[in-house]
Amino acid sequence: MNALTDLFERIPITWIEGVRTHVPRGDSDIDAIYDLRVGEQPFHLICEFKTNGHLVSAKKAIDQLKRSSRGAKNEALMFVAPYISEPARAACTDVGVNYFDLYGNFRIFMGNLFVEASVADKPAVEKRDLRSLFKPKSSRVLRWLLRHPDTPMRLKEIAEGAHVSLGQVHNVKEGLLAREWAQATPDGVVLTDPDNLVDAWRQEYEAPPHKTRFYYTILHGDALVDKLKGLMAPDKREPVLALGSFSAANWLAPYGRTETTILYVWPDALPTLEGALGLEPSAKGANVVVRLLDEETVLRDAVEAVEDLMVTSPIQTYLDLYAAGDRGREAAEFLRHNGFGWPR
Repeated sequence: MNALTDLFERIPITWIEGVRTHVPRGDSDIDAIYDLRVGEQPFHLICEFKTNGHLVSAKKAIDQLKRSSRGAKNEALMFVAPYISEPARAACTDVGVNYFDLYGNFRIFMGNLFVEASVADKPAVEKRDLRSLFKPKSSRVLRWLLRHPDTPMRLKEIAEGAHVSLGQVHNVKEGLLAREWAQATPDGVVLTDPDNLVDAWRQEYEAPPHKTRFYYTILHGDALVDKLKGLMAPDKREPVLALGSFSAANWLAPYGRTETTILYVWPDALPTLEGALGLEPSAKGANVVVRLLDEETVLRDAVEAVEDLMVTSPIQTYLDLYAAGDRGREAAEFLRHNGFGWPR
């Protein structure tokens, strides 16, 4: 409240006549009512405070404010939180509710007063919460959901399919619900906004932990593909290597050919791969790039492009392409429009 009070005191045409807290109205209490003057016009600013400013909290606050309002011309409504996300701010603006947070984001529209400000930075805790959704173990849940985004799934089913604990699934579910990227239904969790989820993921994307090795092989074309087919997934369930990035996109949604073969490889499979392809270490002129994985999530998520040929999943391929620069981003968007499993 002090920060909001300070803001009004800095606006020349406003002054505070009083602040009332926990005001009974209807079936609930209003957190605070600012009795103000804007120029010569009196206003009552009804405020609802929440501990976080995710979209779900904002919508709850908006609903409470609307129910508390008497519809008087000299009333205004305001949502207040420590930090209010961009989607939450947009939701407030859409229905004419003012907002204010401690990071410098606010919009106040009362009478002839209109002030607005926004800051690009996010609080550290918000960044950590978002990035935690895309860490390897958490991302297994997202990958599983994105395979069938329109299909409700039980938490146990997700845990078993993604090879994570129920607790991990629950944490990811809560993060998705808070941002309205998913919805809890009687039949399970279902993604409701996969596009915004993917947009956020690509901004926070960190490549899977790996070591990169460069090789040269005399094999190319069908001969190279035939050799790889016999190495990728001996039991068809646990791939030990998979084509990635541009090499995966060539099979999922061809956009631009590349002479370099990019592979994600489990360390135990490297000696066999080196022998089968006749790989020679090469500092210059390499035509095979091996990303030697520290963690198996990318391989667990791989898909069979054609019989016996494993490639990274569409979402992993998209993220890698998008991170590869301008040419990669063009290929990524082509894949997104042609190889993802939901309508655009």
